[in-house]
Amino acid sequence: MVQLCVLHPRSVAVYSLVTKSGAAEHGDQNRLVLAYEHHLRRSSFCMVLGPFGGAHGRDFICVQSLDGTLSFFEQETFAFTRFLPGFLLPGILVFLSRTDSFITTASNYNVESYR
Repeated sequence: MVQLCVLHPRSVAVYSLVTKSGAAEHGDQNRLVLAYEHHLRRSSFCMVLGPFGGAHGRDFICVQSLDGTLSFFEQETFAFTRFLPGFLLPGILVFLSRTDSFITTASNYNVESYR
């Protein structure tokens, strides 16, 4: 099953790709069906997906907001929120599954790792 996660300014939505086999020569038909959506309290900046916490066989969603808040979602369920210390401007957020940590940059341009 193929799914697509889309980050909007005030929500994050997950869509399922549904394929209907074509009976004629023009081929298959594809459409996106909304699986679930989370409304966000803060304006979003970026998101990462991954097997947070060493989970196997499923991915979680982490959304970074403009004020430095990280919001975590386990599929259809909101999990928790954490604030990045000393946050000034949003930037790159990367998840490293090898170390199970999030990498970002601070306002003083230092690279920080959170586990």
